[in-house]
Amino acid sequence: MFAFNLNGQITKTKFFVQYNSNCDLFQCKLIVDEGFATEQKFSRLVIGSQYSVVVKSGLEIKIENFHNPKISESNKAQNWMIGTTRIAPTAQPQSDFYSITNGITPASFLGNVQRGDTILLFDIKVTAGDYSPMDVRAFDTGIDPDKTAPGMGSQNYNCSFNILSSGDTYIGNMPSNYYLQTEINEYCSQECVTISPLKNGLVEPVEVRWGDGVSRDTREFCPSQDTAISVTVIDGNNTTYVKKYILHFTDFQIKDIINICPNDSVMLPQLTMSGNWVAMDKTIADMKQFSNLIVAKKLGTCQFVYSDCNNSCVNAKTIMVNVLAENDPNCLSTSTIDDDFFSFNYYPNPAQNSINLRSSERSTVALLDNLGRAIYQDVEMDATLELSIDHISPGMYYLVVKDVKGQKVYPVVKN
Repeated sequence: MFAFNLNGQITKTKFFVQYNSNCDLFQCKLIVDEGFATEQKFSRLVIGSQYSVVVKSGLEIKIENFHNPKISESNKAQNWMIGTTRIAPTAQPQSDFYSITNGITPASFLGNVQRGDTILLFDIKVTAGDYSPMDVRAFDTGIDPDKTAPGMGSQNYNCSFNILSSGDTYIGNMPSNYYLQTEINEYCSQECVTISPLKNGLVEPVEVRWGDGVSRDTREFCPSQDTAISVTVIDGNNTTYVKKYILHFTDFQIKDIINICPNDSVMLPQLTMSGNWVAMDKTIADMKQFSNLIVAKKLGTCQFVYSDCNNSCVNAKTIMVNVLAENDPNCLSTSTIDDDFFSFNYYPNPAQNSINLRSSERSTVALLDNLGRAIYQDVEMDATLELSIDHISPGMYYLVVKDVKGQKVYPVVKN
């Protein structure tokens, strides 16, 4: 018999498939309907789960990306794989059925999760056929045909979401108008934001329930990390409404053109926690794996596009990288970056024992883990600084650098 120190637990979950027109992807999401989890623990291991989807017959699909939940050991998202399929079964010939299950490795441990949170698990891409936003949805137990129905081949497509110490937490799907029932409020700011979910005309007593368990009429959120939180308001007449707040604290001011030499490199800033830079011509320049380091390969011009389809505050920021000849006077390398270009630089990345930092401005530095917990907090830096990381576990971390120009976040991989 296992004995767990839980610090909370997730007990009920629902599924919801939402089409994202910015990415042209169907995003398969988990909604936390009851419970919470404050830390990643073995007791919150996600195992043996099935996220079955129903697709308009004739469409071809594939799993495009894996997302949250992340694991602490290697910062890789859990794999989800297409298993059994039933194409246009007699019981429902207008539909194809796909069983999508989570892999054994890498393992995933839920943490820092609140009631009302939406967790993006993976994306589905339609690779062939004409489709609409309603043509991919979660399998609906009791409505869609079960394993005994004609043409289903005795295959069970019922959804499940199993957490080690809770068992199967799946209780159904969110309605198709789920996001229309919840008011979404999105902020893009470099300063603290004070939020009140209260509306005019509420009848006392008014109860305010934030997703993290706090009961307070107003909340202040500051730019330590991006935040997404839901709040439920109930007044004396039992009038109930839900608001979700998404706050992005990011400085997007960067240069548009970079000139570097062949075999040199330059670091780009991490604009959001989940986005990334993509090279349009990888034969000229590309991103070094697990970092924002541009590595030049040969002479030419390459466009880099920053994309984060889950963050509407980012509109595909573009940078042109010119790879010039070695003797070109406009050539810029990482060892001679102008202070007015990027005011901050750090290396190595990935790192094993320490990180070296350089800034042209007096700065304060924090190092956060993947849950937003501080390894280092408000460390002052004049020009250079060395942070020891030999005492922390391998995985993804974030440097948060604040100076007179604002704040930026940079990813660091600890090997």
